[in-house]
Amino acid sequence: MFFQKPAFHPAILLLIFTLALHSCQEDGDEDETPPSSGNDPVLAAFDLLYVNNNSIDVAFTPSLVWEPSSNQDGDEIKYTLLLDRTVDLDVGEDPTTVVEADLTANFFTITQPLLQSTEYKWCVVAGDSDDNEQKSTSVFTFTTGAIDNQPPNPFDLLIPADLATNQPTDVQLFWETATDPEGDPITYDVYVGLSPNPFTIVSSTQSPTNYMNNNLAESTTYYWRVVAKDGKGGYTISDSEFEFTTSGAPNSIPGTANVVLTGGRPVTGTSPTYDGTRGHQVVIFNGEIYDTAGWSLVNNDGREGNDVYKSADGVNWSLVRGHDPNDETGFFPSEEHAVVAHNGQLYMFEGNRNLIKSSSDGQFWNNVDWTGSVLDNTHYLPRNNHQAVSYNGALYLIGGISNGVIKTDVWRSNDNGSSWTEIKPSDNSSWIGSTELRVEVHDGYIWLFDGGNGPAGTPCDLWRSADGVNWQMMSTVPFTATRGFATAVYKNGIAVVSGSFDNEIWWTGNGTTWTQVILTNPQSLSWRRDHDAYVFNGELYVSYGRGNNSGPELRSDIVQITFEP
Repeated sequence: MFFQKPAFHPAILLLIFTLALHSCQEDGDEDETPPSSGNDPVLAAFDLLYVNNNSIDVAFTPSLVWEPSSNQDGDEIKYTLLLDRTVDLDVGEDPTTVVEADLTANFFTITQPLLQSTEYKWCVVAGDSDDNEQKSTSVFTFTTGAIDNQPPNPFDLLIPADLATNQPTDVQLFWETATDPEGDPITYDVYVGLSPNPFTIVSSTQSPTNYMNNNLAESTTYYWRVVAKDGKGGYTISDSEFEFTTSGAPNSIPGTANVVLTGGRPVTGTSPTYDGTRGHQVVIFNGEIYDTAGWSLVNNDGREGNDVYKSADGVNWSLVRGHDPNDETGFFPSEEHAVVAHNGQLYMFEGNRNLIKSSSDGQFWNNVDWTGSVLDNTHYLPRNNHQAVSYNGALYLIGGISNGVIKTDVWRSNDNGSSWTEIKPSDNSSWIGSTELRVEVHDGYIWLFDGGNGPAGTPCDLWRSADGVNWQMMSTVPFTATRGFATAVYKNGIAVVSGSFDNEIWWTGNGTTWTQVILTNPQSLSWRRDHDAYVFNGELYVSYGRGNNSGPELRSDIVQITFEP
């Protein structure tokens, strides 16, 4: 006999369902078990999982895994594993040599090495205490290698961190990428359960190093591990087993809204009237608030502007430069631009173009001369609805829409916009891209809200990156109104003021746990979208935006929001 039952290491037990197993028989053998009565349950069909059928270069001591069987009464199931060299069997004959019987797990590791360069057949039979039997649907074949296979290298779990609490009931699991010493492709099995050494496999033989675990129970502790497989019987269990606890109903805290300005921006001209703005961009620069461009109604004239306003207190505003589309000292009028403060200058990334302007005062703007060309991918394509941030001494341009195509690329400039490098291509390797993209810098990361491309209710996923190249999904934001929402870094976290004519406010300190802010006076924050949110002197403000169908077309107020996470 070339096999023996190993003493199970606790780590290996994670792969085992607490279901029983019984013996396997040859195809075509007469069943010697007395016929079961009509009340006896029939064992559920099951199949082999791993090592995959027709695998080659399999390890000399492979791990064999199969699906669990069950019966209607929930009786204990036991399994028998059979394995033979193909050369020892007749053509079409199934294995008959019992490797192990009365197994109480759907997993077995062969400890006595198999012969090299040899083809084997294996199958499993399940049985219960009433002598009902069910053979695995398939009989698998594999061939050992000329030299023994090495398992994948060690790896570990990442997110949620061990002992994490207040996790959403739809939580995404992340782990490190496992590598193989022989370069074999790696797949993963994910195990999640309600007790240590989790037995329940929730995903099998997947390639991505993350898994979205949906519809978990509230206020419940879960345990999880991952197994890396090389397709040749070699496997490695994650170094750690993590646990996390889901939250109950979403946390909520009270907040207040205080209207600090009505009537909006100052305007010039004879008896001017101002009826609001949408799509503007606000930035804090040199200790003051700068409000730029957007689509406004002034004197009943609707237009995209290139005007700039500033305030030293968030209440009293002055005009820095008026709207003049023909003034070459300004920037291109837009409601789809991006503006950022960087190295003592304001940088304007114009909408529907790939031009950049800089200014030291918000009034006079100069062209940023850049090298490169879109033809050889050394400069980014013209676009709108893009995002820009200053991060770790560099400028970053992220996403947007170019010629009607949603982009998911990331560009970086280390020389104040003079030259650009595409550090992440426009692909689906992480966030999928959106017409509703928002980006913040917080806690040493770039945080990206990918708002989806559908109507109100489209999920909004939150991602983060430490370099702009590698992105990690943190959570799905619980709010449902994702059209025209706004974000701001506030109270050592990120606040979201939702759009789509809704006034939901949410806050997160870590990107995974969310708290809803319930306004005690919600009427003060009128419904809106395409507004902006910003923090000045520690206070959170929401400005302007498009109104809802039952109110004015545009908003002309600024509202201060106060809450304590």
